[in-house]
Amino acid sequence: MPACRLSIPRDGGESGEEENGTDNGDPVEKPLTRLYGQVELDSVRAIRDLESILKEVVSHLRRVGKEVSISVDVNAEAEGFDAHTRRVVSENATQLGFTSHEFEE
Repeated sequence: MPACRLSIPRDGGESGEEENGTDNGDPVEKPLTRLYGQVELDSVRAIRDLESILKEVVSHLRRVGKEVSISVDVNAEAEGFDAHTRRVVSENATQLGFTSHEFEE
C-alpha cells in the first residue's frame, strides 16, 4: 500500500481553532473546506493504485466538492539516460500534455 499524507487546513485560522459560540453557548466549529493529499505510488502497480485512489477517495470528494484536481509528478534517476530514451520520453510527455519535463545532470 502506498504511503499517504493528508492534511486538512481550516480556513482563517490554525488547526483546532473554533469560532465564538452559538446562541445557546455551544461553540461552533468552522466547516472544513479543503483537502490536500499526497501519495507515492509504486511504479509497477501505479495504475491499480491510482484506480483505487479514484474509487475510494476522489469519487467521494466529487459528490460534495465543487472542484477536485489531481496532478501527477514523475521523477526518475539513472546512471544516465541515452539519447533514444530522452527523445521518446520527451515526445511522449509533450503528447500527453505534461506542463513541464526535462532531463538534468
